[in-house]
Amino acid sequence: MKQMKTYTKRDWHNPEQLTRQQVGGGSRIMRFTEFERNELLFRLADNSRWVTDSNSELGPCREWIGAISSRGRNNYKSGYGTLTHETVSYSAHRISLFLSNPQFDQSLHVCHKCDNTLCINPNHLFAGTARDNIHDMISKGRHSHGDDHFSRKYPHKMTRGEAHVTSKLKNEDVLNVRALYASGMKGADIARKTGLRPMHVSKIINRTIWKHI
Repeated sequence: MKQMKTYTKRDWHNPEQLTRQQVGGGSRIMRFTEFERNELLFRLADNSRWVTDSNSELGPCREWIGAISSRGRNNYKSGYGTLTHETVSYSAHRISLFLSNPQFDQSLHVCHKCDNTLCINPNHLFAGTARDNIHDMISKGRHSHGDDHFSRKYPHKMTRGEAHVTSKLKNEDVLNVRALYASGMKGADIARKTGLRPMHVSKIINRTIWKHI
């Protein structure tokens, strides 16, 4: 049986060595002919518009007005433009940076200097690691925490408790555990009685989990 070659992150530094089929999940490898590049440039221009009231220090943003990715939490719009070429979907801002700089390391993330996720202006984009992207987000105060966290801003979009597809317990099971504990029964005894693991019982009692009921 013929062995398949295993590709490592280092192989990304030379994208010409890879085909789309040899790339796993995550970002798609970008390798286009000259004709395809001209076609993609036209599509980027046709599906975007200049926004003159954006960050003045960086110049105007070029905002994507085409399809937007819905791969965010619970299918909530992530706010990144998406472009399909030959049945393969790419992030519009990644294509934009690639067309302006085909030699950039495709193993890296494409980050926004302007913090406008719809922007595809290559002058507003830079390649960086996941850590670079997170540090950039935190330094600009864009990380979700406290009342700005997704779960607090959009509680109706969160799937909790027995409604979650992986949940093995019902609300009454959880309430029963807490009632047994309130009656004086020890956690270990509750675990034996209900068939749950002691650590799971402890988390239910202390509201580390199932804190919504």
